[in-house]
Amino acid sequence: MKTKKLLLLSALALLLVGTGCKKYENGPMISFHSKKGRVVNNWKVITYKINGQDESLDGEEILFDFNEDYTGKLTDKVPDEDGDVDVYEDTFKWNFNGDKTKLILTYNDGDTYDSGDKEEYTILELRESSMQLRLIDGNDREDYYLIPQ
Repeated sequence: MKTKKLLLLSALALLLVGTGCKKYENGPMISFHSKKGRVVNNWKVITYKINGQDESLDGEEILFDFNEDYTGKLTDKVPDEDGDVDVYEDTFKWNFNGDKTKLILTYNDGDTYDSGDKEEYTILELRESSMQLRLIDGNDREDYYLIPQ
């Protein structure tokens, strides 16, 4: 009887602790990898939505590379009507906000952004196999769904 009570209390404690580990809206209950370790990767945007509406990428390829040293690169490959691909590249420094619910990207001079431009992405999902970010841009809510490249 004592063993059953101890086992039941242990299971209940694990359940309560486990529910407290989920930090992101669509994230895992628990992860054995650090948040930084899950962000550091070469990511490809597979779906992009504005205010909940799917936006066709029409052959466009958006890549985010997050490096271990908190630097990164945004590459946007956009096909034009002639069949050529225009490539826009911007480098950035990245970090988390204090409670690690947002990724803050501070850009250097590049093809799209000026030095010091910042974007704050709310992390909705952070797994080794997928990441979902939300950017509020004026009145628009932009959702990015990414997978490792």
